[in-house]
Amino acid sequence: MANENKNEKAGATTPATPSTVEGTQSTDQAQLDLAPNTSNDEVEKLKAELVAKDSEIESLKAEHKAFKEKLKPEIEKIQSENEKLKAELVAKDSEIESLKAEHKAFKEKLKPEIEKIQSENEKLKAELAKTGKQSKASKSGAAKFVVVSAFRGNQKGEGIFEIDSDVSHFDADRLKDLVSRELVKEVK
Repeated sequence: MANENKNEKAGATTPATPSTVEGTQSTDQAQLDLAPNTSNDEVEKLKAELVAKDSEIESLKAEHKAFKEKLKPEIEKIQSENEKLKAELVAKDSEIESLKAEHKAFKEKLKPEIEKIQSENEKLKAELAKTGKQSKASKSGAAKFVVVSAFRGNQKGEGIFEIDSDVSHFDADRLKDLVSRELVKEVK
């Protein structure tokens, strides 16, 4: 008998009793049976709205496509100009870098020359200061030296010294030499 119970279907010996859920289903079903009559109008209304919305979407898509087509050449022109400007910018950057490198090389080339000229300037300033002291020393004695026979100067930048030109600014050794050659005389 134990095997027989296993093969029997449920509810075969005991009758089924409706559950509380089944009871509510029947009342909900009654409401659903009424709903098709009232919602059929709503469905038609919603379908009409969907058709209108589809039409509006298609219209907007067409408008958007026309707008895109209108702007496409303008956008391409702007993109082309943008690429051209980018290329010019790259060329200008390259030119700037080239000029910087050229400037640096030129500066490095001139640096030793500038240092040499500065060194020469310092030497010349020292000589000028020394000459100025000698000249002041010769002037302090109140002796004045004038040219008695015109001669050409042998120092850089000197021209011809005319008769009666004051040469008191020459250093003492040079004045002594010019006096011995009778080109200059001392006037007191």
